[in-house]
Amino acid sequence: MALNPKTNVYTQRASAIYKENIKIIFLLAALTAVLEIVFDALGNNSDGIVGLIIMIVRIIVTAPLLICTYHVYTRAINGKSTSADFVFTWLTNISRIKNGAEAEIRITIKAIGWYIVYAVIVVFSAFLGPLSFIGIAGGFIFLTYMLLRYNGALYECAANPDCDVKQMVEFGIDKLKVCMGEYVNLWLASALPAILIITVLEMFLAQSWIVHIIRILSFIVIDLFILPRFHIAGIMLYNDGYMVPVTQAREDFEM
Repeated sequence: MALNPKTNVYTQRASAIYKENIKIIFLLAALTAVLEIVFDALGNNSDGIVGLIIMIVRIIVTAPLLICTYHVYTRAINGKSTSADFVFTWLTNISRIKNGAEAEIRITIKAIGWYIVYAVIVVFSAFLGPLSFIGIAGGFIFLTYMLLRYNGALYECAANPDCDVKQMVEFGIDKLKVCMGEYVNLWLASALPAILIITVLEMFLAQSWIVHIIRILSFIVIDLFILPRFHIAGIMLYNDGYMVPVTQAREDFEM
């Protein structure tokens, strides 16, 4: 799928910004990957109360890192460089940890219904027999689209990390609606193809040792190269999609 002219401009700018800030972007991606691997390993061997505790700790640790990542992207768009010290200072700030976890929890609660719908689609896909992957892939695309609508909340919380989280979440979701069509176009053209290919390969090779190579490839291709560019372009699109000045828009939204 081709990008429209406006989105194409943002994508080109995102590539340039990515190259200028590649070291800090790689650091953020590496930290995220390490934490995900650790918590996946812990979660696979735990259930009950222990599993719940691990899930809560995971949110407390990873959510602030996600908000920090988008904040760094925003700084990069504004021409500001970011050091590793800045990242570690953010991740040890109690207020940032609290706000990041709260943002993740609020968005997760909003998204629970769509995860249930996806689970139902996966279950009924079993009746398709050999073609079950079609239903699963379709359900994945549907779930992804519904979750994309909440990215505005993350972008807004990242841009205003010390503001009221509830207001930023609601405002961000509302703001992204203005340019959702272009945002989806960006996702379809720049991110979905690779993610879909990797997902299908992992599904078919789940019982093979090759799946470990596929997961490493997924990290390199998607987490290090595709998603950073997508979110940098997405943040630029998000902030251009609301024609009212941001400060005035927030005042109007809060009234």
